[in-house]
Amino acid sequence: MHPRSLAAGPSTGEPARQEAGVVAMGELARQYALGAELLQAAVGPRMGGAIRGRQEGGLLYTAAYLARVKAQARALP
Repeated sequence: MHPRSLAAGPSTGEPARQEAGVVAMGELARQYALGAELLQAAVGPRMGGAIRGRQEGGLLYTAAYLARVKAQARALP
């Protein structure tokens, strides 16, 4: 698998994944048949650039999901 196609997977994702906003690194590793370390090495440097979102605790959060959570937190009394 070419590194560019690996980077494109989590950034564009499937519509359901984009809507959910969260994906586990382990799930991506299984989907692409890669080791977790290799996936981390490919995704990590692209966070905030080619991959819009945030990585925390083995999970990837899309930028849209983060914006929704921020908006919900602002709406709380």
